[in-house]
Amino acid sequence: MKTTKRRGLARVDATSYRQDAKTKYGHMTVYTAKPGILTYRYRLDDGSIKTVRELVTKEVLHNAAQRATLEDKSILNEHRYDSNGKGIMADTSNTGDISSGWTSGKHDIASDGKHTQINVVVTDPKLLAMIDANKNEVSPGYDAVTIEESGTHPEYGKYDARQISRDYNHLAFTWRGRAGSTVGIKTDSDDEFENGRFDALEIEPEEIKEITKNKEIQKMDSIR
Repeated sequence: MKTTKRRGLARVDATSYRQDAKTKYGHMTVYTAKPGILTYRYRLDDGSIKTVRELVTKEVLHNAAQRATLEDKSILNEHRYDSNGKGIMADTSNTGDISSGWTSGKHDIASDGKHTQINVVVTDPKLLAMIDANKNEVSPGYDAVTIEESGTHPEYGKYDARQISRDYNHLAFTWRGRAGSTVGIKTDSDDEFENGRFDALEIEPEEIKEITKNKEIQKMDSIR
């Protein structure tokens, strides 16, 4: 088994978004995860690229104890990385600098029986402006325990490894999600794969990089 650092992907439920009249905080519901096959591409020490299809089942995502680890956690405006490109997890040493709000209430199973969902409170006016400009996807950062084994799931298809547990650390709002448009303000994405680290960054096709770059520029222009 391996303990890995992951970034997931989800969406915001725009219909749930409301702004408190006094504090101006944004209150909304996010879909945090859904079951399926997540495809991860990461660079090995020799420079080669390895692709891993990782199974995440409903039983893992819906586990009550694991869902609870996302409760009362920080909201970030994008995932953060240090000068060496390693992913940063939120804790008392950095929350004051990187937190844009927090998760609120229970991390529940959504009414569709697949997704999980949780309420969030966004306190950062810059992030709220970006959400108003359709930055409506969220990406949970978490530790995952995985088993490397091949198989075929009857619903989701072939896989090379499977997650058996998650320990959530934070939720990050992002312009782009990899798991589809159903996870955010109410998806899960492919990302990194390395023991106890958050630094095996996903390698994207060049066309996806360019689309993402242009999308970010357009969104930033719209809120200036």
